[in-house]
Amino acid sequence: MRKDLAEHVWETVCFGRNVNRVMDRVAICAAHHNLRKSYREAKGDLRSHAEVAGLSAAAVRRLQYGMFTRRTFATRIDIQPIYRKIRRREHVTPLKGKADNLPFHAEA
Repeated sequence: MRKDLAEHVWETVCFGRNVNRVMDRVAICAAHHNLRKSYREAKGDLRSHAEVAGLSAAAVRRLQYGMFTRRTFATRIDIQPIYRKIRRREHVTPLKGKADNLPFHAEA
């Protein structure tokens, strides 16, 4: 993550101003890193990081297909509490005068 997101590099003047948007980017980066990115591209190992960790190739394809073809409804799926908090934009940004805007369709 340190090499992919500018606000997480070792020494930087770049920072995320909104905690909820930073958490969105981290969740998207984690999904991309684990499901889409090749493990060792230079050495010809084109398996994803999830496959190297022990998930079958069919399970990875099924997850990828579901992520990019179906809309997930918060009321129909069971997600971990941290991802529910990210989806509902419940993280508090210090020194911000108002709460984040949660679109009406986000709770569908």
